[in-house]
Amino acid sequence: MASLPLMKTFKNTLLVLFCVVLAGCNLIAEDEPDWDNPPPDTENNFRIYNGTLMGYNGHGGDITIPSGVVAIHMEVFENNKAITSVVIPEGVKIIGMYAFYNCTNLRSVSLPSTLQYIGSQSFTGCTALTSITIPTSVKEINYGAFENCTALNTVSVGWGMPLYSAEYAYDDIFDLSAMTGNIIPDDFRGTTYTYRFADADIFSNVDLSRATLKVPKGVSFRYENTLVWNKFGTIVEDANITIPADGITTKPQAHSAYDNQSGGIYKGVVAGTTGSFMIDLQGTKPQAMLFYDGMLTDLMKPWGDEIFESGQAIDLSFFAFCGENNGVSNTVYLTFSVEADGSNPQVRISDMKSEKMVTVVEKETSTMHIEVYEGTYSGVVNDYGTTNGMFNVLIKGDEIKGLSCSNQDFMPYTLIGTISGSDLSVTGTDGKEETPPLIITGTIASGTISGSYSQNLGEERMNNGTWSGRRLF
Repeated sequence: MASLPLMKTFKNTLLVLFCVVLAGCNLIAEDEPDWDNPPPDTENNFRIYNGTLMGYNGHGGDITIPSGVVAIHMEVFENNKAITSVVIPEGVKIIGMYAFYNCTNLRSVSLPSTLQYIGSQSFTGCTALTSITIPTSVKEINYGAFENCTALNTVSVGWGMPLYSAEYAYDDIFDLSAMTGNIIPDDFRGTTYTYRFADADIFSNVDLSRATLKVPKGVSFRYENTLVWNKFGTIVEDANITIPADGITTKPQAHSAYDNQSGGIYKGVVAGTTGSFMIDLQGTKPQAMLFYDGMLTDLMKPWGDEIFESGQAIDLSFFAFCGENNGVSNTVYLTFSVEADGSNPQVRISDMKSEKMVTVVEKETSTMHIEVYEGTYSGVVNDYGTTNGMFNVLIKGDEIKGLSCSNQDFMPYTLIGTISGSDLSVTGTDGKEETPPLIITGTIASGTISGSYSQNLGEERMNNGTWSGRRLF
């Protein structure tokens, strides 16, 4: 990897951006400020213009940024060895890249509940910083945000679903032009995305094996199975951390404009490996998220310069790097197609381990939410021994669809059933007429499902067992 100064120079060249935001209108022209030489607006040693903190010339120590600021410009406190703590007030939505770069005596940072974007290397080299609480409002954390924060030993987060991570992301993955209503340079404008994102290198050169991650009660398993967050040596559930209302969605994410079009939200499950996925065609670029072998993988990238138009038939391809297979990076490929009216969605997934996997996919609408669950089962066939495996299911209203797959051999079962109140009734078949069906019963409550199954194999041979799972998204 290039040295920090070289990387910083490179990123400055690419991203000469950042301050406040345009809120989706074209207000630049004659009112556009000269961002390199803004007019002075000093408030207690803080230079502020149009809601953007542009500079600081105070004596350091414990500082509080004035109220009314909505964005902290890049490099405002860079290499400031005098500041020891900073309180960032409510209302601030953006921390620009290198904002606190190499502030080596900064021991404490208080982030507001309005914060949405933490820029590249914004806290890099803050070697005295021992802990940080990241608000649930944050939607994107960019490259090296806490790089070389070598004393960092505690990170607290409140998301019910972790920020997804990737080795690299689109340059404009987050819409910085719809957050404050203030004027920004052209280069600072991006594109809106549904996804919440954390770069894979936000904690570069920090020994996370010695650090503790505090998360809300009941969701530690999601962090244990998500890139970046699973590198923490200790992940503990803190009863004092409250999951926000949108931590796990309880209502459709799909927009009504796409209900009868090819655009929208699609969710599905996989057997062959075990997994589930969500495809989002509501922005200007296609997005896909994949749980693969129990882990939330990289945010999937379109294969090439993929484009689509809602209301037309769509055929897209994605890929992601998901660990290694015999020392070689294991690439997963996902192809998706759907008719112009949103009917007949099809997903095909393959990787280096399996030529083909079986999938089930459904379209979410603005009036019909889809929940995705995964779990395990185990049982005994009385003349064979123990059996076990994984299952993934979609719950859409009172319907259940999904797949299960044995750990002993690749023999996927298609699962179809119904929900009545809290009771589940499901039948599993492998597509062969001679194979008796699995009869599955159980209950659903508070994001968990569990029950038992039986299969009469004939000649006094029975396959009986239990199963349990929990909601992924």
